[in-house]
Amino acid sequence: MSESTDADRIRAKRLAKLQAGSTSNSPNPSPAPPGPSSSTPVAQLPHPKPKPPSTPPQSTTPPPQRNVPFKRKFTAPAPKVDYQTWENDTISTVLKVTLSKSTAEATEYDLVWLKHLQAELESEGYPRMTLTSDIVDRLLITRLELDAQAMSDDLEYVSVLASLPPQSVFEYLVGCWKRINTAKSILLKKNPVSETQQATALLDKLRDLIISYTGLNLQEPEMFPQPADRPLPTLGSHELLTPLLSLSALSTPLYASTTTPQTTLAPTEVQLFLQDLAARFTDPDELFNTLSTVVRTLVAHSLIMPSEGIGGSGGDSAWRGVIGGMEALVGVKPIAEMITRMPQWLGEGFGVEVTAANFERLSLMGPLLRLGTFSREWPGIAQTYFSDPTKRSRADVDSSNASLRGTLKSLQSSLFQIFNTLVRTSPEARERVLEYFAAVVRLNVKRAGMQVEPDTVASDSFMVNLQSVLLRFAEPFMDARYTKMDRIDPYYFSVSTRIDLKEETRIKATSDEAAQWVEESKSKAATPNFISDIFYLCNALGHYGYIRTIQVYEDLGKTLDEYQRHHDMVAGDGSWMGTPQQAHAQAAIDNAKNEMSKIQSQQLAYRVQLLDPELVFRYIGFTNFASTWLIRSVDPRGMHPNPVVECVSQFWVGGFVWPGG
Repeated sequence: MSESTDADRIRAKRLAKLQAGSTSNSPNPSPAPPGPSSSTPVAQLPHPKPKPPSTPPQSTTPPPQRNVPFKRKFTAPAPKVDYQTWENDTISTVLKVTLSKSTAEATEYDLVWLKHLQAELESEGYPRMTLTSDIVDRLLITRLELDAQAMSDDLEYVSVLASLPPQSVFEYLVGCWKRINTAKSILLKKNPVSETQQATALLDKLRDLIISYTGLNLQEPEMFPQPADRPLPTLGSHELLTPLLSLSALSTPLYASTTTPQTTLAPTEVQLFLQDLAARFTDPDELFNTLSTVVRTLVAHSLIMPSEGIGGSGGDSAWRGVIGGMEALVGVKPIAEMITRMPQWLGEGFGVEVTAANFERLSLMGPLLRLGTFSREWPGIAQTYFSDPTKRSRADVDSSNASLRGTLKSLQSSLFQIFNTLVRTSPEARERVLEYFAAVVRLNVKRAGMQVEPDTVASDSFMVNLQSVLLRFAEPFMDARYTKMDRIDPYYFSVSTRIDLKEETRIKATSDEAAQWVEESKSKAATPNFISDIFYLCNALGHYGYIRTIQVYEDLGKTLDEYQRHHDMVAGDGSWMGTPQQAHAQAAIDNAKNEMSKIQSQQLAYRVQLLDPELVFRYIGFTNFASTWLIRSVDPRGMHPNPVVECVSQFWVGGFVWPGG
């Protein structure tokens, strides 16, 4: 009995070991087969807890993502409408008209019901009351002829007239033009009809029609009824002036609204609108009749500048709007050509004689070129920026100089861009620009005299700004090695009449000798090229303009010295103190101090523009170039004396010496 018990105990231990081994090796251990029956039960051992499977340590680096292609949601294309429906809806939307009373009532008369045209079409047997391309011109004319102030006995039509929006003809046409652009954009993006070519032709016809009547309205704003509260001088061409003046961001108030009404051209739309006008009125005379008044009115806007000019003490920068408008106009090639063909380009067409004094006010670019800081033309700048000069610190003066010179740089850069665009428009336009420069030189010969009446010649601001423009034109051929110097024709004066040297003193030739040289050199000279024109004109303008302005500045210094000597003389003599002459002497001293303060303010204002570092640098560079050309021309082939140099005007040499230096 004891032997069997021991055997059973041993058997139970073996079974337990087998169970433990099978549990560790298999995730799902199968139960052990029961042993042979015995009277002594076998003790049931507890099953060991299975260990969780070991997992490798996770990496902190995210696993690489697969390039799964982005699945776009499929959107079914919008169903296309039939062309007749699209045509009717488009014309109605663009022109804001309808031939259906119910449609007008449904839109609260936003679409104008053309009742009388509807009756005419019905009497003519028009098959349907839908809007088509065949009647768009009649639709537009009928809409333009509606007068909100007209009296009508037709009670049914009174509500139509009363619902007309209070807008001018130009505003209505601009709204139509903008809606055409919207319709064209939708047609290109969404393609709502299958007949794309036919739809595009309709929009082009509408655009041509709208632009045609816009041009007529610019010429004759009284052609169609206008709002009663809008004076006629403010309509037509004047309405295009407003968007042109708004092109410069600095010409409008800082906190002005940036949203543009549907009836007003946005700054981004002005250029496209001008291009459409130029494309429609291809005949030069028609384009002149359409836009010449706009150009004249725009330029004349700069003639009403306050005495501060570009200083703008109240933040007035209206001149920037004029510049922006001119840049937009000359940016369209046909309009640029038209501008140079206008009689006003050279100050003509006003019924008065063009002189040196009025040229800058009569010519188209003159009002912009005369902007500057010189105190004679713009006394407000000296009074605003440099009053009480003895009490101002150097930092204050430098700050004023930097501010004004920054504005001047912007002005002169824009002026050059306008002239440069005109020059590149066509050979005819380039010739007219050169004639403008030459006219300034011919009219201002008296500026080189010893005693000059300022009211008889052009202003310093006008001459110096034009000098800056010509110096910029000269920069391309003034390279470091002077490789283009041979492009300058030494026989220029024998074939060109832009600059008149008859009254000028020659370096070493009499008038008769100079005339003989001109006749002999005509066969040697070639047709003047642009480089030669700019070279000779720039040098002549420096003689009559920039150099003369320096002399005016030096004259201010001489006047200041005279007042200083007078002040010192009166103040140094104390014999008048305590005598009846004391009041008179004190008044003389105070007057001298006031005059000296004014002159010092004027000097500071002159220095801003006259001693602008960029202008001085360009002028010295041109002077070096011109002097090198003259030296090389003295004896190029051992043929001294050279008649070319002998017949050159003396101011060529005088201009190479800095006045007073």
